Amino acid sequence: MICPDCKQEIPEGKLYCPGCGKAIQIVPDFEPNIEDRLELSKRDIQVAMKQDAGEPDAAAPEGETKEIPEVSQETKEIPDPVSEMQQKSAMDNIALRQKMRSRKKIGTAFKLITALVLVATVFSVILALRLSKDDSYEAHMKRAVEHMTFDEFTQAVDEYLTAASKEGIGPEEIENAKIGAANAYYHAGESEKAKEILNGILEKDPKNRICYEQLLQIYESEEDIIAINELISSCPVSEIYEEYRDYIAMPPDFSTLGGEYAEEVELKLTALDGVSDIYYTIDGTIPDESSKKYEEPIIMTEGSYIISAVCINKKGFKSAVISEEYTVTHEAVNPPVVEPKEGRKTAPVNIRAKADEGLEIYYTTDGSDPTLESKRYEGEIPMPLGESTFNFVAADGNGNLSEKLSVSYDLQMMAAFSPADGINYLLANLVSTGKLLDVEGHAPGVKGNYRYECDSCCMSGSRIYYMIYEFLENDGTAEETGNVYALDFATLELYRAERDNDGNFAFEMFY
Repeated sequence: MICPDCKQEIPEGKLYCPGCGKAIQIVPDFEPNIEDRLELSKRDIQVAMKQDAGEPDAAAPEGETKEIPEVSQETKEIPDPVSEMQQKSAMDNIALRQKMRSRKKIGTAFKLITALVLVATVFSVILALRLSKDDSYEAHMKRAVEHMTFDEFTQAVDEYLTAASKEGIGPEEIENAKIGAANAYYHAGESEKAKEILNGILEKDPKNRICYEQLLQIYESEEDIIAINELISSCPVSEIYEEYRDYIAMPPDFSTLGGEYAEEVELKLTALDGVSDIYYTIDGTIPDESSKKYEEPIIMTEGSYIISAVCINKKGFKSAVISEEYTVTHEAVNPPVVEPKEGRKTAPVNIRAKADEGLEIYYTTDGSDPTLESKRYEGEIPMPLGESTFNFVAADGNGNLSEKLSVSYDLQMMAAFSPADGINYLLANLVSTGKLLDVEGHAPGVKGNYRYECDSCCMSGSRIYYMIYEFLENDGTAEETGNVYALDFATLELYRAERDNDGNFAFEMFY
């Protein structure tokens, strides 16, 4: 650089011309804020120069800032030339002050860093203590409840399970946390996990009432009646069992299992708790409250049946539906054998019928088809006078009937007296013995009057008898009394007729 006054070259790094001592103002191209640093350098130079000249430092007292006169951008002359030695001394002084200032800055920075480290350490301790408190059993349980409040069930499960896994807590706290997790699982739609937790608790603590309540809630929502029955029935605590026994709806008991049968089936249904109502169907449809209520045994004759039944307890819970299939196929019932063969008869022949062993015989004489309500065959039947028709059937113990067998007779015979003569003869004898008061059939102490019919003949050995049957009439109705009288055709002797053990008629003199 060339001095603008004396034109002498100024060595690089010098701020004064070595020839004329004029201070050189250098204005390089740099950022605007470099002016502050430049002002500081100029002040340092002036202070250093004054110290070298033995002048006192005019710096402001500590704590005060002495205003430094503003230096114009023009180069200012220094009155007295400065020697090169003075310049060097001034520059060394500047360097020393800058070094001291740097050391002061380093010390301040060190103190700041130390303070920051101390604050960080305290903060870390506080944070650790706070984190330790937030990781406690109580904190996790509190957060779980908050999550449940806002329907955040998955987060609630995590908090409950974390709480249950904390060390140093007792069995009761663990159970409470697990029950909370089960409840959160259930509301999150994961019922299987909820049931697994609750059943696990009951294995260790069968007296935990809350577990029963939550499991019943789950099973009810799933309509799992079997699970409800198993849960309550297996409860070893009588108090809990009695409290929830109304939830039990056991299926009905069938007296006869399904299968194939050759005879009529009488099915009885029983409610195992003794109080539930039973409803059933016979066509396989699902029974409910609108189905037929069971009140008496179900009779299955011939055919196929699907009996389905359900119990509904007093709380309204339905049991599982039980179904059984039945097929009732009866063996064919053979019709009875009847003697004599049908046709015209000139002498009475007692009518006898015989069926297979174990069968009953029923018959009619009015042309109708016999049923189980018809007259039962008990032994030989006297042959009616004139034309008659008998219809016979055999019936097994299940009420199954054979095909109908019809036989017709026409008994035409000659007799010394008519059936009406026989009845009058009987009436006269009954009045003479005092059984009747008059021939109208009135009897002592009997309301109504006796009436007699004679419409058939019976053969016994070589004897032929008119058979006379007694009836009691009262209020327009007539009932057979069971008394049968017989009048010998040849001798006009009067007999009482009664059946022997074989069902044949035996005759005993009336008097």
